[in-house]
Amino acid sequence: MIELSNDKIKVGIKLPTNVDEITAEMLEQLTAQVKLGKNYVLIALCYEVTFADLVFDNKKQKPTRVYTKVAKANLDTDYLDVHVGDVIAISQSAIEMGQHIYIKSVASEASVKAFLLEKARLTRANATSLAPSDVKDIDARSFLLMEFKVVPVHDIKAYFDYSVDSVDPFKLK
Repeated sequence: MIELSNDKIKVGIKLPTNVDEITAEMLEQLTAQVKLGKNYVLIALCYEVTFADLVFDNKKQKPTRVYTKVAKANLDTDYLDVHVGDVIAISQSAIEMGQHIYIKSVASEASVKAFLLEKARLTRANATSLAPSDVKDIDARSFLLMEFKVVPVHDIKAYFDYSVDSVDPFKLK
């Protein structure tokens, strides 16, 4: 996690740098107020971005890595036994057709932009101190932002666990 704090403000934020840092417990806390219909899944779209992507308006569109995690599920079927925190495979069209749900979190794009530009004033070189302070190229470090959508469970094609070390038969040892 990247922790952003400033000695001039009372609050800070921490942002995940890896999809495994977004735990099932965190997702359950964020989505506690959401009630789902039968056989629908609330997914968290986790976008990998850098600080420069947020602070500067970049005209060039760069490819962005997106992880899709199950944030909440209401299953009444044995189609696919997904659990909160599972990383899933789902088509882009299914995501686009999903219903967007606004969940107030500091890990959203708008919240991080507001923190960086207004509270932390990161655009002024000496106005902030970042923790960890040893990060030299803070604008090159990537982190994850989240957005939430509701999709039918039948749109999910597979799920997998990134935390498990895979055995790669093509890797030299």
